[in-house]
Amino acid sequence: MAGCRGGHAGARLVAEGRNATVTGDVERVLGSAPRTFAVWAHDHRAAFTGPITGVRTGSGR
Repeated sequence: MAGCRGGHAGARLVAEGRNATVTGDVERVLGSAPRTFAVWAHDHRAAFTGPITGVRTGSGR
């Protein structure tokens, strides 16, 4: 059950905001500043708003 206790401790750490350490790792690895999720979603909106393909309709016969 040690792993279970470790999981609870990890969840508590996240819930208390103690894992919110900002580093420069993303920029260092990617060579550009990180983007917010909102910017990423806007830049990739076509992937989520285009027509649905490959979906069968009707009786399937």
